[in-house]
Amino acid sequence: MYCTRCGNELIEGNKYCTRCGQEIKWKVNPVKEDAKAFSPEESKEDVTVIPSNETEEDATVILTDETEEDATVILTNETEEDATVILAGESKEDATEVVNGVENRPFYFQMPQAEPARGGLNNPVFADEYIVNKPSDKGKNVIIALMIGCIVALTILLGVLLFFINSGKSSGEEGESGGGIHLGGSVYGVHLYAADDDSNICLEGAEIDIYEGEDFQKQSKAKVTYDEEAKTYAIKKIKDGTYRFDIKVDGFCEYIDDIEVSDEGSVDIFVTPKPVDGMNVFRVDWNGEHDIDLCMYNQSGDEYVSVGNAVDAYAGCIKKDNGSNSRYELFYLSKELLATGNWTLYAVDSAAVVSDAVSTMEADGITITHYDSTGVKGEYVADAGNDSPIWCVGELTQDGSFNLVNEYLGDCGGTNKWTQLIKLDFTGRFKVQIEELNRYSETLKYFDPSADNYQTGIRNEEQAWDKTVFYALEEHHQSAGYYDKNYCLLKKLQVRNQLTGNLVDYDAYMNPDTGLPNKIVSIEYKDGGIEVMEYYYDNAGKINFIFYYLTDNYVSTYATVNKPGNRFLFDGDCMTTWRIIEGGNKVTNLCSNKTEEARLKEGSWNKRSIFRYDKLGTDERQLYDDMEKRMINFAYNTYDLVCNNEGVGQIIGVAYRDEYSPMAGAVVELYDESFENVLYSTTTDSNGEYVILIPYMEYTYNVRVYSLNGDSSCDIYKIGMDENSFIIYVDSVLFFSDNTSKQEVQLYIGNAFYGYGTSVGDADVYVRSGINNRDGSVLESLKTNAEGYVQIFLLPGMYTVEASKSGFESIYYTIISNPYENNWYEYYTPPTLSEGEYAIVLSWGETPSDLDSHLFTSGGTDSQHVWYRNKNDNYNSFLDVDDTSSYGPETVTIRTFDPNKYYKYCIVDYTNSSMGNYISTDMSYSNATVNVYSSGGHVATYHVPVNKEGVVWEVFEIRNGKLTPIQRYYTGMEDYSWWNH
Repeated sequence: MYCTRCGNELIEGNKYCTRCGQEIKWKVNPVKEDAKAFSPEESKEDVTVIPSNETEEDATVILTDETEEDATVILTNETEEDATVILAGESKEDATEVVNGVENRPFYFQMPQAEPARGGLNNPVFADEYIVNKPSDKGKNVIIALMIGCIVALTILLGVLLFFINSGKSSGEEGESGGGIHLGGSVYGVHLYAADDDSNICLEGAEIDIYEGEDFQKQSKAKVTYDEEAKTYAIKKIKDGTYRFDIKVDGFCEYIDDIEVSDEGSVDIFVTPKPVDGMNVFRVDWNGEHDIDLCMYNQSGDEYVSVGNAVDAYAGCIKKDNGSNSRYELFYLSKELLATGNWTLYAVDSAAVVSDAVSTMEADGITITHYDSTGVKGEYVADAGNDSPIWCVGELTQDGSFNLVNEYLGDCGGTNKWTQLIKLDFTGRFKVQIEELNRYSETLKYFDPSADNYQTGIRNEEQAWDKTVFYALEEHHQSAGYYDKNYCLLKKLQVRNQLTGNLVDYDAYMNPDTGLPNKIVSIEYKDGGIEVMEYYYDNAGKINFIFYYLTDNYVSTYATVNKPGNRFLFDGDCMTTWRIIEGGNKVTNLCSNKTEEARLKEGSWNKRSIFRYDKLGTDERQLYDDMEKRMINFAYNTYDLVCNNEGVGQIIGVAYRDEYSPMAGAVVELYDESFENVLYSTTTDSNGEYVILIPYMEYTYNVRVYSLNGDSSCDIYKIGMDENSFIIYVDSVLFFSDNTSKQEVQLYIGNAFYGYGTSVGDADVYVRSGINNRDGSVLESLKTNAEGYVQIFLLPGMYTVEASKSGFESIYYTIISNPYENNWYEYYTPPTLSEGEYAIVLSWGETPSDLDSHLFTSGGTDSQHVWYRNKNDNYNSFLDVDDTSSYGPETVTIRTFDPNKYYKYCIVDYTNSSMGNYISTDMSYSNATVNVYSSGGHVATYHVPVNKEGVVWEVFEIRNGKLTPIQRYYTGMEDYSWWNH
């Protein structure tokens, strides 16, 4: 055999040509079918043996490291498809074998393929093909490769370190969410904005002095630099503690405040523009959840000036109204207005005044600062111990002096006119707010959770996951500063994913001490199911744990080991473990270092399921790095969304005419709770649907819908919105061309605990016009006969019927006098409930014939399910009535209600789901209505979403003893066979 380079005759057994030094590849096994693996030579140190077949592509390779324990052995046959792979553990006996890439895969993930960007995780897991480590087909020396790899790694590490040293870590590790930047290490960030500028463009050229010590007399040696890229004043060499910040910017009033500084974090500061000569500026700052308004009363002209009737800039009065949670507000009073008389300054919790609620102002940390062209003239702090929604701060006289009054008024000093003015002001502000929400509704709804705004932290060998946050929130142990999520405050948002266009719900569990989220759940509605991301944060806003999974029905439990999906565990903005769990309990733990590996081994994880980062191949390490970065951005974009945005609610309804033909162009007016003032007006779309966005706050609305020709209207009463709601579906409105002759309506009242045939005779029946009209004028007053029936004659239109009898709960339902249909209604009332009992009553129309109730109850890790195949559970809940032949009722009772348990109530269209017709619209047009009762009477009413495809309606949940609407509607449910058994 001769050398292919120089033609020299080769000496058998030599590894290199004696003339030119070319490496020799001996043909050991000329027959492909007989190819075998070759064992290492006698010397184990760094041996690389490449026996080849006729071609290089068919080479059979054995790569060994320095020790047998670390050996990676790969045996390949003729083709890649037939590859047999062994990744060795501590010994060959413990090796995990993979044949043809199918059985016992050591990695359950696939390198992401190139595809258009989307809002989810880009499906990095749950694939049919899997990547494993592959040897070089050139058979290069292992030691050389390791040396090169080490040199490259050290070079990259040095570059990263130099970058952070030079940049001051201005955009590295995570801290408090100020201005969209998470700072880390010993750098503290200040984002400086103009208080009257909505653009939030960071001010440049500020002089920032920092003082420390007990009396703040000693100036800190902290270095302040301005980071052009991050638009942040970066403060270096500053320790944890409280410092006095003195900030001076040309054209603005000097800002002095004491700020609590942590070693990682940032703060937003809004500085007040310097007033012109003769101008007086009042600024209120607060830190609570209430919306505080500044108001001034002209004693001479009996004029009240506030956001609802603020004079414009040309008349001399400018108002900066930031709304709830914005923490500051400005009021400018010109010398022209001051010349008209003395002015009294008030701070008002307007919502509390309107609702006659108690407001403890000092709990909001209210401070009012008075400025003129010379700077700060005075500062006033709300007193502790008052429960008034109105604080009379003082009087500004015509000569510019301010006299402190400091009085707290329960009803504006007893002056009814004042209360009315505040209510009108509140209505005016409310109207503007609702108009703004609906004007920019599309802009408000879109959000990109994957935007590349954040960087990962710097890994070190000491990092390990801290389970405190996760297990405290999930009620496994108590930890100072953290609460079981059921005792957190719930905040809801709904947006639209900017990349996919899908609707996304956000349920945020807010720590009652900090007002910040410790857990956020995002639920994205996709074709055939939902994508869920559960984020856990510590009290400093650092991400601790993420659980990602696909399902068709979200249940508020948590990431137990039996749930398939991906877990991402973090410490210091670094992913310490990526855990992948597939069906059948196939588990892979990819961990970042030896410390985390030891923590996993100390737990219950099999060591054969643990793969350390430095033992992974190049492709797998890159995938790990990419996923770490992606999860950091998902986590902090979501955190910022929840912290910096108020929830936006929706009122959704539909208008029809005659035989349920959609009425496009009908006028819809939103009214205040008194039904006196129009807050917003819109029209129905081509499907007859209207959507009105409303602020995320407790309030009661009314709606009026006009027919196309405007000669008739229908009123919808008492649409209640609170902080736990974000979608309210109201009854559909039906108008008729023929509305001149009365129609017969037949009504049957039965016992909800027993169903049809158990009538409630001699019950009082009251009929009122409109929908949900519970206390208006009564049009008809009747009684049911002994069999529970009553006949009513009404002009075509929509009505509210009330039925009541001693020993039963009063019920309210919508009926329609329809000239095109047989007007038959069955409604059921539960007997009066005892303390600790709940009754859930479902009723619907003729189609579909069978709707099923499902009640889930969770207590810790235990979950119970009541439905028609399991009519009672271990928590004393029962399915009392299962109706399969239209109308209902389906009645579920919770006979021993426990506020510490989690309850969830759903409805399934059994008629269509049992036939596999998951995109049916029958249930959405069934007029299905759910009423909830307790020992105190009626609690809530829920109407099925109209014009929706799907067979599963998630109605409400009870969490921490409080009932909260869910109103999710699904088509995908094939994977949960119990839905349609």
